[in-house]
Amino acid sequence: MTTALQDFQAIGNRCDIITFDPDNLLLGLESSFVEHQDLLFLKFGGFAEILRYVNKIDAFPVSDGQFALVMPYSLLKRSHYTIVRQIRASINIHNMPIVALTDKPLSASEQKEAMAAGIDDVFVGQTAVARLAKAIKHIAHIRSLASVVEPDTTNAGVIVSLPWHKRAVDITLALLGLMPLSFVFIFLALAIKLDSKGPVFYSQWRRGMNGRKFRFWKFRSMYVDADKRLAELADKNQYKGQSKFFKVENDPRITRVGRYIRNSSIDELPQIFNVLMGQMSIVGNRPLPLYEAKELTTDSSAERYLAPAGMTGLWQVSKRGGNDLTDEERIGLDIEYAR
Repeated sequence: MTTALQDFQAIGNRCDIITFDPDNLLLGLESSFVEHQDLLFLKFGGFAEILRYVNKIDAFPVSDGQFALVMPYSLLKRSHYTIVRQIRASINIHNMPIVALTDKPLSASEQKEAMAAGIDDVFVGQTAVARLAKAIKHIAHIRSLASVVEPDTTNAGVIVSLPWHKRAVDITLALLGLMPLSFVFIFLALAIKLDSKGPVFYSQWRRGMNGRKFRFWKFRSMYVDADKRLAELADKNQYKGQSKFFKVENDPRITRVGRYIRNSSIDELPQIFNVLMGQMSIVGNRPLPLYEAKELTTDSSAERYLAPAGMTGLWQVSKRGGNDLTDEERIGLDIEYAR
């Protein structure tokens, strides 16, 4: 879809239907947007555009029935229904009707899982726009009757939505590591304070699974003005060309203690608390600083956000420290893990 997102604004009582239909299961949706009575079907070209649009409308108060979401069941399931849970936990759009499309019937357990995640209905096979419009109106009406119900914010602070067994492994490993590592934490805190001025911990806003933002923690390994010196080191970036990523060999911003803890990766240990809070996993794609994440919102790269943010991941294990790592290789390894 090439039309700018800002062109699609809810008008009056009209309902905007956000659709992504790569399997062409919707009959009568051949153009970028199709009007049907007081509904407007907006045809998006990929998951990245859907994610940006949902985050955009969630920033403003909207009326019940003003928006609806239609997406492939396979994509929702593969992403562990993260976007569905995000909508249901939001303040402004938690009553949005959500419909899934699939080319084959779901099993009883799949139906139960989808409904528990927050999906309102599942349409099997090719479906006419008029039929879908009628269903969405009905769902919106039912949800408006229950609009006094507060949004489900039980998991609003939990960014990662993972299978229970992976989450259980994460929590177990994190808790087992905390006891022996507590002495390391104390030693490193003293070393960092004696080595240079500034706090022991460094925090930064990053984007993880489904592009959600959270505060990321590390032991401070750089001088306190490190972020302000990015521009002066741009020509020394290890990544080739006009890269979306940034890394400098023998970075002058790194302290003496910082050089050791970065080389041994123990500066990452505070992320155990991110794991316990449900914002990260032990293994996943590295969460990106906001200045890097904003460059990776196209459909060719957004699939990396379907995997949880991790303390370590496939590209770190495969090619960490390599000077020949290109943007495409790094993104490709992230997407490989997400799949």
